[in-house]
Amino acid sequence: MQRALDRNPIAWLQQYSWKARLFKWGLCLVFLLAETAATRRADLRDSSDWMAILALILCAAYTFAGVNGFLNEKKTGALELILVTPLSVNQLIFGRVQGLWKQFLPAALLLAAYYIVAYPFLDRYYYFGFNFGHFFRPARSHFGYTAIAAFLTLPIFATCFALRFKSLFVASALTWAALLCGPLLSQNVYASDPWAGFAVTPILAYAAYSVAKAGLKRRIYAVQ
Repeated sequence: MQRALDRNPIAWLQQYSWKARLFKWGLCLVFLLAETAATRRADLRDSSDWMAILALILCAAYTFAGVNGFLNEKKTGALELILVTPLSVNQLIFGRVQGLWKQFLPAALLLAAYYIVAYPFLDRYYYFGFNFGHFFRPARSHFGYTAIAAFLTLPIFATCFALRFKSLFVASALTWAALLCGPLLSQNVYASDPWAGFAVTPILAYAAYSVAKAGLKRRIYAVQ
């Protein structure tokens, strides 16, 4: 923790409290127990259902932490204090990004390991009319790229939209919309070349980073 504080105080702020550490390892424990229960089943063909539930839990928690943390800083006035410190805007943005990465990395790695184990057993499995097996059964490289890109870029989108909007719901919805642009384009517009659609995510992430950076430099953000 001392090394993290020396490198970037903003990243340190994301994980220094006992509540943050409890949430980090508590979520990891929940994922471990859920995946252990799933892999002990005799029939793993419904593993896509488990992965869909765990992926939604992870995405929801990840988005809430990314958006709500920034909204609280604006509401309490902490953001104004941070902006007058010697820290650069890049340190502020990437410190938050790194802190969120470290916060959710253990749970994300457990989910990735479960996907690798359950992949050979995935089959068509319908739940409320939705074919989760079809969703998790695309080319492994494409699905892995999508998951990695979403994990790496979500904090950037969350920071950008939390800076521009006051509502937790609006900022979260826009974050998810930005993340889904790449996969949707790859399945529809760029079906013949899926990688072209996947390239949309990092491009949008860079645009979101540029908007957030310009807003923080000029002190332009939605006040609570």
